[in-house]
Amino acid sequence: MTAPTATLATVPDAALQLAKGGNFSVADLADAVVPPEADPKVPDFPALPKPVQLTDKARTALGQISKLFGGFQLTERRPLTDKELVQLTDEASVITEAAKPLAARIEVIAEMLRVHMDAQTEQSAGRLGRVVRSVPRILSGKAKGHYLLAGAASPYKVSVPGYEQCWEQRYVSGSAVTDPAKLLELYEAEEITREEYLALTREQRVYDEDKVAAFVRKHPARGLEILAAITTRKDPGAQLVSPKK
Repeated sequence: MTAPTATLATVPDAALQLAKGGNFSVADLADAVVPPEADPKVPDFPALPKPVQLTDKARTALGQISKLFGGFQLTERRPLTDKELVQLTDEASVITEAAKPLAARIEVIAEMLRVHMDAQTEQSAGRLGRVVRSVPRILSGKAKGHYLLAGAASPYKVSVPGYEQCWEQRYVSGSAVTDPAKLLELYEAEEITREEYLALTREQRVYDEDKVAAFVRKHPARGLEILAAITTRKDPGAQLVSPKK
């Protein structure tokens, strides 16, 4: 193999051992070469959500839904009549108009629950004379800035009087994401050789995980350097799940 043009990244020993062992997937390697950030920058807490205003048009649409919803249902494979087309289009228009503020309000409610979870955590810590500085924060997504209170197998729950189920913050792991387009960027910047570029792609120069795996088996250290250079890690996050009555 032609000598590498540049050392791209320091490869963790665990990733190198995994590559040398031969029993791996490229996804496993990508996860190993880009470990979670040890000391990420902590974002500010988000501002409180603004109220959702119902426009006159949306208010009218909400009033019409019960009358129009499900008024026609196709029961056989056939063309629609003009009357049916109008009926379905009227219903779709009303639902679309009404759904906008409803979806916005759901997100505002979710954000208020996130604030509640943060404040509840701080209040509990205060009663115990503790600080919450060590509690990790969510670094990206809708919940950016809030506390990450859930664990991999332990959702953070908020009970609601009269509801059997709880609001839950569920842990979402930060997966490693490989960007094949970066391979071409590395080649054009002369940071990898043409031989390496061809070895990791198919004839149409499409990123190929099977070829990546073969290259890593043949050249473990260099293969992992290249994989690390084109792989980033998504930040851990949380999913908020509403209860059912």
